[in-house]
Amino acid sequence: MLIFLLNFLACPKPAELPETPQVELESPATPETPVTPQAPEDPHAGFFGTHSSPECGDERKYPRHVVLSEDMSYTLTDLVSPCPPGGMCAWSGVVTAKGTWAVEGPMVVFTEGKVDNSDKGAPRPDQLTLGQTGQLMESRCLYVQSSGPADAGAPPAP
Repeated sequence: MLIFLLNFLACPKPAELPETPQVELESPATPETPVTPQAPEDPHAGFFGTHSSPECGDERKYPRHVVLSEDMSYTLTDLVSPCPPGGMCAWSGVVTAKGTWAVEGPMVVFTEGKVDNSDKGAPRPDQLTLGQTGQLMESRCLYVQSSGPADAGAPPAP
């Protein structure tokens, strides 16, 4: 017990303890994740691809295909009276028009350029309208998009 008492008396009192230096630990800097700028989505992207209409009442009795390209060019193909495979025909039966397109409000507007056999078939549209279902329309006739980004959904409203 004497040893215990001597050890107790030999221990420093709290006031006699040397002061422990306070070291502030810095939290490791979290490296910032670089933000990769995203290109804004092209508002016309939903229109890119092939749009087809089988016929359009009394105005057009044959299929029409319109291909809207990313470079804002288009190709319109009217299958007025295609020559059957292996057949002999005076002309191919196909009218092709090319030009440029733009979106103006709820319409795709065409600026026609080169046309093959322009005197054949029904008048070509100078615009298509975005219908309530999100499909393009000529007059009262809907086009179905068979290729392009709209395979995943209808084109966006402009």
